[in-house]
Amino acid sequence: MKKKVLNTVWIVLMILTVAFFYYVRREMIYNDNFKASILVKCLSIIGMLVACYSVFRIIVLIGNAVTRMIAGNPHWQHGYEDKEHNLHCAHYNHQERVYYDNLKDFLASIDVMNGHEFEHFCAGILRKNGFTNVVVTPGSGDQGADILAEKDGISYAIQCKRYDSVLGNKPIQEIHAAKDYYGCDRGVVLTNSIFTRAAMQLALRTNTELWDRNELVRLINNAY
Repeated sequence: MKKKVLNTVWIVLMILTVAFFYYVRREMIYNDNFKASILVKCLSIIGMLVACYSVFRIIVLIGNAVTRMIAGNPHWQHGYEDKEHNLHCAHYNHQERVYYDNLKDFLASIDVMNGHEFEHFCAGILRKNGFTNVVVTPGSGDQGADILAEKDGISYAIQCKRYDSVLGNKPIQEIHAAKDYYGCDRGVVLTNSIFTRAAMQLALRTNTELWDRNELVRLINNAY
């Protein structure tokens, strides 16, 4: 708004200046009596216009400086809107940092679970993600499936792997057999880690779903 006012005043001053010089030129040509005092008149009027414009610009600059001091905004052209935007971004970034810090701590606590704890943790996460009939199989004789669950009419045999290193082919082979053993529609390996390329290729051939650390984070976000 201030910029528009400033531009308008500047245009008006330029129009008046041009009109004045046109008037002076005309009088100098057609009025001999005008020539005697024309220099003084020109200098006086031009000086007055320049002085008025300078004072106006100084007032505007002071106003902008005061506005920036009050708003605490480093940007000249945006004023309070930028301050509000910056505060919003700062708040969002703070929340994002808190979220990732909390998630990092949460994942760190998962990474130190033993196998049994991880299985029950995954079962709870699945329940909160809409899975039903979630059952943790016995520790021995589970035939390769740690959790049996259902969702949207589809039955799942899930092997949970709390691992410190990259997972290879073995879990895919085990859950593929377990899926057939329990008569489930899909076999899944759920882990806090990631899979090797060979494991991913085998999963593709056996139609096994691989839920890695990223998928685990997604399930956690949905649950909480």
